[in-house]
Amino acid sequence: MAAKIEDRIERDVLIAAPLERVWAILTETEHMGAWFGMPKPTSADFRPGGWVVFEHAEFGEIPVVIEDIEAPRRFSYRWALVNAGKGTRPTPGNETLVTFTLAEEGDGTRLKVVESGITAVEGPDDVLEARFKDNTEGWTIVTEAARKYVEEIVSGG
Repeated sequence: MAAKIEDRIERDVLIAAPLERVWAILTETEHMGAWFGMPKPTSADFRPGGWVVFEHAEFGEIPVVIEDIEAPRRFSYRWALVNAGKGTRPTPGNETLVTFTLAEEGDGTRLKVVESGITAVEGPDDVLEARFKDNTEGWTIVTEAARKYVEEIVSGG
């Protein structure tokens, strides 16, 4: 495994909204794609073992399988790291675990996103390094987009 790849990517952001409202917006089908920078899921079975499928303009179909839900504080899913999109389903050797955790902080909610299991993914080092870099940048964009989206809805904007 290349030294440029770490096993985890962690990002967090403080959202000016109550925890229950943040949870609802992150997990309700009508909002799911919007804060993630995609359209509404083409299918959504939001329960452990259920599949949520997004249609991304650039990458095509992105299926994720829900791993765990502890409403209203935590949910996680698995998705494919290599060949992400194109309908590639997560499988051992090509999947990472993405965990979203919410915690009350003052009048707001701290959203923490952790993608883990990266070093267990099999593939050419250059491909894995590129995906690690893309996802590291991507989670920064997604957490900020989630903050803006939730705050806009909560403020009535």
